[in-house]
Amino acid sequence: MKAINILAFVIPVLLISCGPSAEEIARQQKHRDDSVAVATANRIEHKNKLTNQLKEFKQQLIKYKADLEAANDKMVQIKEFHFLRTGDEREQQIRQQSEYISHLEENIGIITQNIDAAESNLANL
Repeated sequence: MKAINILAFVIPVLLISCGPSAEEIARQQKHRDDSVAVATANRIEHKNKLTNQLKEFKQQLIKYKADLEAANDKMVQIKEFHFLRTGDEREQQIRQQSEYISHLEENIGIITQNIDAAESNLANL
């Protein structure tokens, strides 16, 4: 009977002592809290980078659109009559300006795609 009483006392004590101590629980909680803090800081940093990148893309877009407008204005000027300019010179100038305008339009398309991607990434955060 004494053996049963001793076992009845020892087994619950052993089961209780097998769990994590208060110090271990505190350490695990601190580790979780630190992980959450690091993840939050990383997310904020990522969001700030995306926001800055989006601002840069928008500034580039404004610049390229202004350059495109100026290039189109120059094209109108090139197509006008110029005294002592040959037809070949005119065609060459038109061809060069057309290439430049195409280049600007391609850049505008790329930047527009980059803006859309950055905005989508920001929305998903």
